[in-house]
Amino acid sequence: MKFVEDIYQDWNGLSIAVVGNGTPSKNCGKEIDDHDIVIRFNGGPTKGYENLVGSKTTVMHLSDVNLLNLFPEIPRDISYFFSFYGKDDTNYRVRGKEFPVENMYLPKCFYWHEQVNVLGSRKPTAGFRQLYHLWKNNIKVDVYGIDYYKSTAYFAQECDKIFSFWVPRRKNLLLNMEVDRVHKPSNEKAFWDNNPYHNFH
Repeated sequence: MKFVEDIYQDWNGLSIAVVGNGTPSKNCGKEIDDHDIVIRFNGGPTKGYENLVGSKTTVMHLSDVNLLNLFPEIPRDISYFFSFYGKDDTNYRVRGKEFPVENMYLPKCFYWHEQVNVLGSRKPTAGFRQLYHLWKNNIKVDVYGIDYYKSTAYFAQECDKIFSFWVPRRKNLLLNMEVDRVHKPSNEKAFWDNNPYHNFH
């Protein structure tokens, strides 16, 4: 089994961009691609959005639900970080499905209960989980497109062609004001306001 913390050791001295699926306030594509490492989330696309969010992807952070739905569609020649624990070292089994170990990394320590406690949330967002894990491992990054649900996903107009299950859910959360019940993004923002470590753009 391969671990996220091991790949972090290779990043010493490198520039790192963490790119969420929110809509940036300006075109950040070149700025993002100039980083040595680019982390994206849950299959966030780049084709057609290069000016806005760049084209480089070094790591794709996947949660279990998105993994099940998106795995056949996303590229195989990058590394993957997962927000859950595997139970054996040959395949990660998620709700009865198997996925090969190659290029897949799990956290040795994910600080899940710690995150839940500091946020008062039953489910921290994928963006917060990744940024928190980097923070705990003393890795400072530049952050783009993580706006605590102030915007819809930058690829929302293509949601039917890309992730029909996911973007409408994000819109419904926004429209129904249920996002705070699920994720507590206001608490996530407050956490980073009180712990100014990463560079938010």
